[in-house]
Amino acid sequence: LPISLLRHGIAVFQPIPLDGVPDQLMTRDIGVVIDDTFVVMQMANESRQDEWRGLRPILDQIEPLKIVKVPDGVVLEGGDVIVDNGRIFVGLSQRTGSDGVAFLTNRFPKFEVIPVPLKQLADGEDILHLDCSFLPVGSHHALIYFDGLAEIPTAIAEQYDLIEVTKAEQQILATNVLSISPTQVISRTKSSRINAELRQRG
Repeated sequence: LPISLLRHGIAVFQPIPLDGVPDQLMTRDIGVVIDDTFVVMQMANESRQDEWRGLRPILDQIEPLKIVKVPDGVVLEGGDVIVDNGRIFVGLSQRTGSDGVAFLTNRFPKFEVIPVPLKQLADGEDILHLDCSFLPVGSHHALIYFDGLAEIPTAIAEQYDLIEVTKAEQQILATNVLSISPTQVISRTKSSRINAELRQRG
């Protein structure tokens, strides 16, 4: 992935490895940019709660007033936060709860914060974060795994041209693409049907 990004002229910053932090793998979960502010997330699992410290050399390059840390006691993970066109979609998931929605609503009043309930393990689905079931791409498209959502908010149903992801595709994380421009995404090559759908829509 870093090589793909570098080919497109994108600077790549990598967290530093930390001793005693065994789950330091998914950088998407530990921080999100909203407007001009970097939000340091608060992880649910104790083994992940210090991951953000690996970002310190990067955070040191940002004006301190532009960095916000989710307060202790509020669980909010980056995979549950999707920012798109003045909206913040927040997955109510195995990790993030309504206190995370309340934090973002209070901290970013210019944005419309939309909770998106995900199906839980008791529903027969193992959807860890919102970006495993819903992800906007381009200007008005979105990848969606319908069975992963307990309900579909109007803002999703009416605002996006939805590209359905099957259960088998979801299980190989076909929704986890990385948009680098309105017309370019980085996607897994094995998501061949999804990639063809994306190309067809430009």
